[in-house]
Amino acid sequence: MPMRRWHHRWNVLAFSMTAQALTVGVQSYSFAFWVVQWSDEFGAPRSELMLIITVSVFVIGLMSPLAGIALDKFPVRILFCIGVAVFSTGLLMVSTAHSHWMVMFYYGGLLSLGFILAGPLACQKLITQWFVTNRGLALGINAVGISIGALAAPPIVTALLADYGWRETFRLLAAVIFVILLPIGWIVLRNDPASANAAAEAPSHQSIPRQTPLSTRLLLRNRDFWIIALGFFALLAAYLPVLFSTGAYARDLGITQQRAAVGASIAAIVLALGKLTFGKLADLTSHRLLYWGAAGGTIVSIAVVSVAQSFPSLLLGLVLTSFFIGSYYPLTSSMVVARFGAPSFGQVMGLVSIFVQCAALAPFAAGLIRDASGSYTVAFLTMLVPLVPAMIAMRWLSAK
Repeated sequence: MPMRRWHHRWNVLAFSMTAQALTVGVQSYSFAFWVVQWSDEFGAPRSELMLIITVSVFVIGLMSPLAGIALDKFPVRILFCIGVAVFSTGLLMVSTAHSHWMVMFYYGGLLSLGFILAGPLACQKLITQWFVTNRGLALGINAVGISIGALAAPPIVTALLADYGWRETFRLLAAVIFVILLPIGWIVLRNDPASANAAAEAPSHQSIPRQTPLSTRLLLRNRDFWIIALGFFALLAAYLPVLFSTGAYARDLGITQQRAAVGASIAAIVLALGKLTFGKLADLTSHRLLYWGAAGGTIVSIAVVSVAQSFPSLLLGLVLTSFFIGSYYPLTSSMVVARFGAPSFGQVMGLVSIFVQCAALAPFAAGLIRDASGSYTVAFLTMLVPLVPAMIAMRWLSAK
């Protein structure tokens, strides 16, 4: 029996996972531990420190439509390498900050601009280009790269912080990301797949419909677009306060940062399982049913987090939350590409990001509620409210 030929798409998938592990691991999953360091050094209230990630997510959301259009029109190789250079520069500049407002400028601005071109949006675009059949599974595997970052980043970062402090840690991370991603990206992403090359993956009898890109005006009048955007806004609004407050919440419960980091890493393993599960199911099952399952599970799991009083109960809540939020990347991507087509993926996902990333207000709101009440419980539960209308609206999502 002849062996199957190794296809370059597997190299692209492996590299895409690595890029997401590094960029998302540093930008998102390490943020909860930066907050503790900045709070100690700058003496800023937590609500103001949460504004840093709020600004970061807003910049990503606002710039994603332009980045998405660029990714649809220009070689991903060049845009990605520019993103890596800007991301690394942003890390270096953060290390020089002398106030949390300077951190906000560099972390929320420069670092975020690099993240747009070297993070999940560009990587998802690559996967939709290179995979046709089993695309949902490929997107799920691709998203496991984020879980690897979520698993590895907290313990590595907390260890570096203990040995070197936050400024030197940022410098080390900048060097590592630049040295790993820039040269390898330039080699692996040497060309974009031609449509015939991507279609070769599909069985010869399968007819792949040609889908014409929509204008922004038509997208904004499309019902599916709004259901997807608002549905995943609600999911992120529930999750982000938990993600970015893990370190501070653990401190309030009397749990050490090292144990909190271990808990975050365990949750990251389950997050990977969630991504693979929802990615595979997206090829087989109704997207509406998958969203309802993810949203309902998120409500239950964050309720568990909000009433935690010890490390075991907090860990249980984080693990459950991670599994259901694992639906986010593969399910969003699958919904978009199934309804709007791979040629428009960057444009649609970029525009969706504007509305989804408004969930960046949720950590700031949670910080304000915590500062006012002295507890995260009410904050976490309040952020679950938007999921109810989102679940109702999903009833009208068109069948794939």
